[in-house]
Amino acid sequence: MKKDISHPIFLKIAMQMDDTFWKYIYEDMAYGKCPFGIFLEQNYLCCFIKGKEFSFKMDVDSPSLTEDIHYMMKEKAEILSEKEKIQKKEKFLNEQRKGQKGIHKKYSRDSLLQDYVLHHAKENEIGIDICRRVISFIFVGFLLKLLDISHITIEGNNICSIQGIKFEKKKILVTNNFLYDKNFKVSNSMFMEEENKKGLMNLWQGFLSDSTKFY
Repeated sequence: MKKDISHPIFLKIAMQMDDTFWKYIYEDMAYGKCPFGIFLEQNYLCCFIKGKEFSFKMDVDSPSLTEDIHYMMKEKAEILSEKEKIQKKEKFLNEQRKGQKGIHKKYSRDSLLQDYVLHHAKENEIGIDICRRVISFIFVGFLLKLLDISHITIEGNNICSIQGIKFEKKKILVTNNFLYDKNFKVSNSMFMEEENKKGLMNLWQGFLSDSTKFY
């Protein structure tokens, strides 16, 4: 004996589905047979899967009812066809690859900056301690968004110049306002610093202050 159609809305949705998986699911639901974790209670579509629970009222007067039901089934209950599972996995893997590329890009940029400073420091007999401090200032410039790629000239895989940074014999001049004017001078194994009133700590405190506005 053929069962009566208890929820005709699902037949309407079934006819809109290109995926056979969903077509069969909605045809079964029209007769009251639901996939695991889903049940129908009068005009409510419900899910009792742990972490995905919902109770959705099916308003027959809603023009978006068919789309809303499919959204609840697919996105909330996470019922997927084999094809959709593969697509979801591929999307996840692509996002992972993009994230890894972003990480590699950052490390590549950092490596280029370090190579640039160390190369010119060696040519000009500048000590490693000063190099480290200059590299740190450049990195903080990127962090505070006071320095960007427009300040850097790149040819091939090498940095040719950084705006506001000049190498001289036993001396690195940092004059770009992306951080603050600062000269590093070397005399034998010693170095002296001259800086204006706007120091790194003031910039950092300003950065933290601006950040708190978003919380």
